[in-house]
Amino acid sequence: MSLRRLPFLLLALVVTLGPVEAQTGGAPTALTEALRRAAARFARNEERIKVVYGQRRDPQPLPATLPNPFYRGAELSELAQPQPEKHEIVPAAPDITDADTLARLAPTLRISGFVMRNQQSYLTINSIVCKVGDLIPVTRADGPPVFLQIRKIASDSLTLGLNDAELTMPLKR
Repeated sequence: MSLRRLPFLLLALVVTLGPVEAQTGGAPTALTEALRRAAARFARNEERIKVVYGQRRDPQPLPATLPNPFYRGAELSELAQPQPEKHEIVPAAPDITDADTLARLAPTLRISGFVMRNQQSYLTINSIVCKVGDLIPVTRADGPPVFLQIRKIASDSLTLGLNDAELTMPLKR
């Protein structure tokens, strides 16, 4: 016997036992009490099944626009507003100071991702996942590679350092 037929069988028994209860003067018999308890238990089990498996049977539809998992909630509203791009023109002169070297090499970095994990910010720079304190090797055509240090990662900017010089770059979205 399947469980789907159980409510119908209980209903049929109650309907057929109705005249028996009327003959006994309306006093409930042990059989009718047992049937009522079984029907109540079945109703409670039905309700528990709906609560536990209801989401699986009838899932709620996904929202039309899903949030981006790589940005925090407050930054999503900022993404909707267009921001003007700022381009600094660095002259092609020989590097005299660390600031000049940093200003010339920083725009050559390929920044392709921003992720927050365990309250730590990570950036993907030149296909390398980096965090604050890491060194990024940047090759130059005119000499040995230069290692830029990540000093600070914010949701909208990146601060690089070379010796004592620092440069803060805005991150594109």
